[in-house]
Amino acid sequence: MFGRGKRETSGTIVPGSYSVSNPIARKFLALDNATLGHLECLKPIIEGNLDPIANEFYQRLTDVPEVEAFIKQHSTVERLKVTLKQLLQKLYVTNITPEYMANMHRVGEVHNRIKLPADWFILACGALRHVLVPHIVRAYGRDTTKLTLVLQALDQIMQLIEAEVNQSFIESFAKELDKKEELEALMEEQTALVRKVQDSSQTLAATAEETTASASQMAHASVQIMDASEHAKNAAEEARASAGVGERLSRENL
Repeated sequence: MFGRGKRETSGTIVPGSYSVSNPIARKFLALDNATLGHLECLKPIIEGNLDPIANEFYQRLTDVPEVEAFIKQHSTVERLKVTLKQLLQKLYVTNITPEYMANMHRVGEVHNRIKLPADWFILACGALRHVLVPHIVRAYGRDTTKLTLVLQALDQIMQLIEAEVNQSFIESFAKELDKKEELEALMEEQTALVRKVQDSSQTLAATAEETTASASQMAHASVQIMDASEHAKNAAEEARASAGVGERLSRENL
């Protein structure tokens, strides 16, 4: 079931280093340089069993229909095996640097982008431990002291990775929420502006109608005035004509 791991029961452990500005994580997980040095013991085991580890890990995951469907939606098992092998090779790095943590931070950003359920990652890390431990026991089972130190180092580094990935996931998700709120606020402003423009347009239309009506009324009144003026003019001319005739008749009678 498992590949043959190289038995490593002796050898000098070279201390590792921790140059990340996160003293809380180091203190909580007891990640001293000696513990980090024991991660080197994972190298021959992982390098000698990359394919068996990746195959068994993804067999476990794809046994769950929901997980298998999620993988098919976003990638393929073969492509994810390549990514897993890269992660496995990070497990025996003994010098924890800002670049190392930045790499883990990007993993969290990817998980948020594809909307991987947060508990799936934590559970997957547990599944990976279950796959790795038999290989480690096979290699160091005859040296219980070293076996204990290596298993503790594995557990500590994986907890550090889980914490960083999940923190990145949370931060990325929070940023999306902030952007969503900003977008919603902008949309509300745009909606309010559209309504304001619509109200203004309606007001202008009403004003135009009133203006048109007033102009029509003024034109009608002007016509009436002109008609009345013409009528008065005609009446005056008729009156003058009648007066002229009357005067002429009076002279003739005299």
